[in-house]
Parts: sequence; structure tokens; C-alpha cells
Amino acid sequence: ESGTYQLFIDNPFCQPKEVTLEITRGEQTQLQVNLQPVNGLFRISSQPAGAMVFLDHRQIGLTPLQFNQDGDRYGLRVVLENYIETVEQVSITRARPTVSRNYNLELKKGTVRLDLEPEEGTILVNGIKRVGPLILDATVKHRLTYMKAGFYSSTQIVSLAADEERQISFRLKPETGKVEIISSPPATIWIGGKNFGISPVSTKLPAVAHMITFKKPGYRSIAKVVKPKGGTIQKLSVSLLTEYQARLKEAPREFTNIAGVKLKLYVIQDGITMGAPRSEKGQRANEFQRRINLTKPFYASLFEITNSQFAKFKSKKTVDTGNMPVTSVSWQEAAAFCNWLSVKEKMDPFYKTANGRVIGFDRLADGYRLLSEGEWEWLARKAGKTRQTLFAWGNDTVIPPDTANIADESAKGQVRFFVPNYNDGYSGVAPVGSFDRESSGLYDMAGNVSEWVHDVYLIVPPQAGTILHNPLGVQQGYAHVVKGANWRSGTITTLRPAFREGLTVGREDIGFRIGRYLYGGKNE
Repeated sequence: ESGTYQLFIDNPFCQPKEVTLEITRGEQTQLQVNLQPVNGLFRISSQPAGAMVFLDHRQIGLTPLQFNQDGDRYGLRVVLENYIETVEQVSITRARPTVSRNYNLELKKGTVRLDLEPEEGTILVNGIKRVGPLILDATVKHRLTYMKAGFYSSTQIVSLAADEERQISFRLKPETGKVEIISSPPATIWIGGKNFGISPVSTKLPAVAHMITFKKPGYRSIAKVVKPKGGTIQKLSVSLLTEYQARLKEAPREFTNIAGVKLKLYVIQDGITMGAPRSEKGQRANEFQRRINLTKPFYASLFEITNSQFAKFKSKKTVDTGNMPVTSVSWQEAAAFCNWLSVKEKMDPFYKTANGRVIGFDRLADGYRLLSEGEWEWLARKAGKTRQTLFAWGNDTVIPPDTANIADESAKGQVRFFVPNYNDGYSGVAPVGSFDRESSGLYDMAGNVSEWVHDVYLIVPPQAGTILHNPLGVQQGYAHVVKGANWRSGTITTLRPAFREGLTVGREDIGFRIGRYLYGGKNE
């Protein structure tokens, strides 16, 4: 179409230009337009300086430098001896007329291949752990260190030419140190699964960590880690504990078991004369005097077993709250509770059973059991005191206020005998722990409910002059011993810990507490 046109010509490398064009019908029109190139600027620097700059194969100069250049696309190349050549495509445009570059030139590389003896050690390059083959900067010094446990380390300084490949060898010398091992008592020394004989032992070992184990029958094994050092003598001395001593040292003084029963540990070497002489007021004929020694550490429950604790083993219909002592259970049920608890805590059951009934016991088992009659009487009469006493609270026949739940003034009319001028605040059974701890550290030994103990009830007088050690009685029998006063007890006879009954069935004023040996076996 003929006419006059305004043309706008744009090129990113040039200044834009506007021209007027006349077009005549039937004629060919040619237009030659010269655009003004953008006046661009290059600023080129490098680290290190002194690198040669090329622009499209044209040598420009050394860094740092600055030069003008028309707008266009260019190949920029930076070259420095022993450094990796840098190549980049750049453009000077009207939008970006300045090109600024600061190149951190990277040294050319060399390769180190390692020949190591022994193998599988650690190689450090300038203090940094590396894995071979090593690709290193050329023309600079590198500190190569090879190390392995049990050997002296070795260091070499290496400088490679550009593109050089070199093999470096390390031959480490073994490092050994002397170890002197002693123990009390002498024991067999095992190092890395090898028997080194009976201590004392003196030997040279590689300078690596060694597990040294001391073993002796009847004693707790001890393992120690030792790392010898070349040119030195290292001494290792240990004292072994018997299994008994070790477990005693580790044992908690009080703990709560899986059923929520709190127990206290008694470590004793003590004796007591059980029973009562004929001259003692309130004495009964079945209270034979027996001299016993207790030497085996045992736990005893702080409280009588409660309804809630017993219900975890066996549901029992009761209107009492969970913190009341469980009562009206048979000796067989109490023993079964002990065995159930032992199995729960992965201990050897103390009681042997057949067809659901106890037929004997394992005196070396570590499982739960009822307290022995001897333990119970020692706890009530001697534990925490300088000498054994007539009553749990002492020798005075007058009961101190708030001592125990027994037949007090409130029991008048409910029981045949009661203690006048005494009021404990309970007319019947009380929640466990309602009174202060006794001298033994336990609760309610002086009252609340009487308690089944482990022993079979016998009325055979002991042999004169006999001292029984950790007695547990015979394996089985018809009746079992019940110890301790309860909320119905109101006479000197029944309030004394020497009082004992032999029963075959439970009663509403009888419960139980549990114990166990610290560990099974002998005290050796």
C-alpha cells in the first residue's frame, strides 16, 4: 500500500532507531539503515591476578583490566599457567552494557595413587580425611599422613606438576605397648577371646583398644578396655567381687515392684531368740525359744499386701477400698501370689506346686515368698534396735499413743478383750500405712491384720543349744504359722510378736506381706 511509514528498528546490541519510509505503488523500495552499536565495557579480574584475557581468540591483556567493546556476543577466555582455563560466553547489550567478572582460578590437578601396607587405614591430606586415589592441586605442597590403630603413623610432603600422576607408598611400623595386669584375688585373664593365664600377667599388645576380662568362678567378671601406647608401661589393677558382694552393691535399698509393692532391703548378720520363756507374762506353750542367726540379705514389703495389689493376681469380692490390706485369703493363695509375681519379674519361683497346690519350696530360689517366721519376728522385735524387745514398740506394757491399730476403746462390745484408755482411730481394719514407720522401717507389724508367714506350723520343741541359720522350716505340712497382732487383739498375749498361731484357712483379720532373698543360691 503506497504511503508514508514510520519504522522503529531495534537490536539488543545497538541503539534503537526510528526512520520514515515512503512507498510508491508499483515500485520496489530498499532501505539501508546503519545502527549505532552499544558502547559496552568489560571489567575483568582474577584471583590470582596476571591471567591473560582473550576475547574471541583476540588477546586483550592481563588481569585486572578494563576495556571498551561494542555490543555483541563474545567468547571470553581467561588463561594462567598451572591453572584451569576458564571459558565463558558473554554479551554486551543495551540492557546490560557492562560485563564484570572476578574469576577465582582453580589450580590444575595431579593424581596420587596410594600403595598402603597395612591396608584399611586412614589417609589425611592437610589434616582432612580423604579416600584414594587422591586428586590434588598441582604445584603446591600437600601433607599426606597415613595412620592405622596399632601402627605408628607416617607423613610425606608431596607436590605434583599439572596433570602429573604419581604413586606414593606408605609402610607403617607396628606400635606395641607393655601392659601389666594384676587382680585381687588372682583371676584368669582373657584378651580378645584368648586365655593369657592367671594374674599377674605382663604382656606386649598392639596399640589398639583391647577388652581385658577378669574371670574367676564364684566372682563377678570384670571387663576393662585398655589401649597400650608404644614405649610405655600401662598398669591395670582390679578387685573382683563375689557375686554376692556385687549384687549387694548394686541392689536398691528400697524399690517398687511390678505389682506396686514397695520393698526394703535388709543386709544383716544378726541373731535373735525367738519365742518366750515360760516366765514371760502372756507366754503360750507353743512359743518355744529358738536361737536363730540371719545372714542372708532379704527384702520385705513395707506394707501388708493390699486389695488392689492382690487383684492384679486374682479378683476378690470385697467392699474395702484398694488400699486396705487383703484379708480372708488362705496361705495357699498367698503363696500363689508370690509365685505369680516371681514369674512376672522373670525370677525363679520359690514355691514348688502340683495340681495348683504348694508341695514344697526351693530355698535357693530368688523369687518372692512369704517372710519366714524368724525374719518376721526379727523385724518386729530387733530390727532398728540395740536389743530385742518384748513388743514391737518396746518393752513397756503401756502402748504409746497412735502406735498401731489394735482392739482399742472403740472395740468394746465387739471383742472379748480390748486395751483400755487407748484409741487408735479405727474400730476395724485400717488402710495400710495409717501409722508411723516402726523401728524396722516397716509399717503395721504391731497391728492392723495378723500375717501369714512362710513356715509350716509345728509344736515340736527344738533341740537344746541348737542355733538355726536362716531357718525356713520343713518343706510341707498341714497348717502354717500366723504372726502378729490385729485390730481384734487386746491382750498382752496376742500383742507380743512371739505370739503364734497355726491355721489352715484364712480369716477376716489375717493378711500377709511378702519378701524375697536378694539373690538365689548361697552367700558366696
